[in-house]
Amino acid sequence: ALVRGVHGRAEVVRVKERRAKHVQKQHRSAVRIQAVYRGHRSRIGTSIQLASQREALRQRTEAATTIQTLFRGRKAKHTVLAHKVGRMNDMVANARVWGQFWSDDANAFFFYHSQTGEAIWEPPEDGYTKVDGQLVLRDGSVIPDPALAVRVEDGTAGRDKPLDGDEETDDAKCVECDENDATRRCAQCEDVFCDACYDKTHSSGKRAQHTWKAMGPIKCVECEKMKATRWCDQCLDPYCLGCFAIIHAKGNKSLHTWKNMPKMNGSIGPLEDAQTYDEFVASNEYNYINEGIAHQDDGGGYEEGYAEYDAETAEGYYGQENHETGDHDDGGQGGGEGVSDWVAAVDDVSGELYYYNNVTGETQWAQ
Repeated sequence: ALVRGVHGRAEVVRVKERRAKHVQKQHRSAVRIQAVYRGHRSRIGTSIQLASQREALRQRTEAATTIQTLFRGRKAKHTVLAHKVGRMNDMVANARVWGQFWSDDANAFFFYHSQTGEAIWEPPEDGYTKVDGQLVLRDGSVIPDPALAVRVEDGTAGRDKPLDGDEETDDAKCVECDENDATRRCAQCEDVFCDACYDKTHSSGKRAQHTWKAMGPIKCVECEKMKATRWCDQCLDPYCLGCFAIIHAKGNKSLHTWKNMPKMNGSIGPLEDAQTYDEFVASNEYNYINEGIAHQDDGGGYEEGYAEYDAETAEGYYGQENHETGDHDDGGQGGGEGVSDWVAAVDDVSGELYYYNNVTGETQWAQ
């Protein structure tokens, strides 16, 4: 019994020791597990915070880059626009210096420098001002004069800027002869002259060194007395209403297109005058052509005769025909009495020329 008691007590002590060790081991394991879990949760939280900070930083950086890009782009656009405006102003100023004019002697255009008085035949490299007022720039582009566009917006189109308080108009008369329209303004004399008077008064002495600027209305290239109101896009010439209708009455020229020169220059301008066409209708040349067309329709030999026709032949032929036969006077266009019954007018809608007979009330287009 004593032995069993000793062994039993010893076994109880060993069991208690093993249990105490096991409890300690469990405690250490629990502490380790908790430490690992807390570390894992802390790392996840830290990662989330870092990711959020990185995203916020990325968005701020992207926003700053966008703002800088927009600012630099706007600044660059202003800089480029300023360079373009300066370059355009230089080209426009250079183009205004040279003017395009027509030489009747050479039957060609020449170019005149308004400041130096130099005249050349070849188009200048710096550009020039065309007859119709448009500017041909150094890069080859053709644009309307910006000054005219500004004057149209301001309501001052069609009026030139006064020089030293004196009004300069398109209808100014020559100060020398007081008869012809002024075509030149002397920069030194500050007076306006026609071509003949300017050449006469500035042919010698110190006046020969004076410079002048073209002014006044553009004359018709055909009659050289009426104001040009139509610019032919194909012929590249200015015409009055009557000459345009005569020159472009038939053939391929009847398909030519034209521009209203007063509108191109930014001004209202006067109504078109059909005086030259009325003179043509009342002339023997018009009657001769109508007689020839009538004979051509009858099978006559008009084409051969018309190829060699001149003014004297036409007048003699027309007089002989009217003396022999009076059949062509009934149409209102073959004889002198019929011509006076027809009145030229301009259609308000199409701008084309037509004729009205005061006696019969008949109207017909000019062709």
